[in-house]
Amino acid sequence: MKTLTLVALAVATASLASLTTGCLIGGGCETADNSYRTPVTFDASTTLAFRTPSTCGVMNPAYTASDTFALELTGDRTVAVPTTLTVDVTATVAVNQAVPLNVTATGNAATGTSDDGTIQFSFSAGSDAAALDATPLDSVMVTVTALPDADGQPLAAELHLTFQDGRALDQTYMAPVQSAFVQCSTVSGSSSWVR
Repeated sequence: MKTLTLVALAVATASLASLTTGCLIGGGCETADNSYRTPVTFDASTTLAFRTPSTCGVMNPAYTASDTFALELTGDRTVAVPTTLTVDVTATVAVNQAVPLNVTATGNAATGTSDDGTIQFSFSAGSDAAALDATPLDSVMVTVTALPDADGQPLAAELHLTFQDGRALDQTYMAPVQSAFVQCSTVSGSSSWVR
């Protein structure tokens, strides 16, 4: 009788542990936040930040609320086509606020946009498709942590990317901003810029 009681107690304890942790007896752990999975890392070989001024035809015009910024990350350049991640933000983006993006993934590429249009994201897997993760991108959350108001100051963003296999990248990237020169165009409503 004591043995039966001990076995029943052990099974009940294991069942409770399985319910609270997601770990199965003799199997793997399936936690709700996928924290058991190996995190994804992305070591950019280059990280660049640019400002596209809203003013054309002027070298280094004053920063305005109509400017846009780009944070460009490039992976291993020793492969034929490196993996790239780009975050574009407007000067009016909220700082230190996690913003979920609406993601569209097709094959080894993905794009995302915030509901208010202040953040855009693009990802393109290079010839080393598993540089980040071999499965498609599932969700993107961007937190802009530094927004410059002069050249040389950092543009920084924390990227939280979750892939369909549950693995996630959670890293912050930054680079000092340099302004692009925007040439005025003779075509109404358009301009071009040069870095």
